[in-house]
Amino acid sequence: MPSDPLLEVNYKILPAILSLDGKLLANGHARIEAENHNGVFWPTDLSVLNKSYPQANLTIDGIAHDIPVENVKKCRADLSEHWDFQLPFLK
Repeated sequence: MPSDPLLEVNYKILPAILSLDGKLLANGHARIEAENHNGVFWPTDLSVLNKSYPQANLTIDGIAHDIPVENVKKCRADLSEHWDFQLPFLK
């Protein structure tokens, strides 16, 4: 039985691209936390992510298809440089 590529990358920090409607928002790294239905994205290319995104797509190395994500928001913790997101298809 083939394994689920999403579970193969679970909790691994991998190169990723965050996009919206086919437009690049940022290059960076992402970590999927499948059992928590969420993940984290760290922009690495100095892209300006200055607002929340209700919906976006995440392309992660090792997964052949884009992953739809929701509620992409900058973490509120002090000195945080990452963005949190939810995985709607795992709810």
